[in-house]
This record gives sequence, structure tokens and C-alpha cells, in this order.
Amino acid sequence: MSNDPLLQPYRLKHLTLRNRIMSTAHEPAYSEDGLPKERYRLYHAEKARGASP
Repeated sequence: MSNDPLLQPYRLKHLTLRNRIMSTAHEPAYSEDGLPKERYRLYHAEKARGASP
């Protein structure tokens, strides 16, 4: 395991985070006609799994 503090687990009261890296809120422009469609749903499903966009 790396000694980089950003990659180390972090404990916050009862919650343990795997590392200190996060993804900020953003809009990837995957909507169609101003509505979220299948591509947008799949994008968030991949992010939730931890896959890179």
C-alpha cells in the first residue's frame, strides 16, 4: 500500500473512508432533450461501482 496520505483510509467518527479522493458534483452533458436518459444512468452506475469515466 502507498504511504501517500491521500490513499490511506480515514476514520470520521463511525464512518471509515477508503481514501481521501472524491469526485465533485458535475454535469457530464449526457442528457437528451434536457432529460436524463439511459446513457446518463449508466454513467452514474459506473461511477458508483468505482469505474473511471
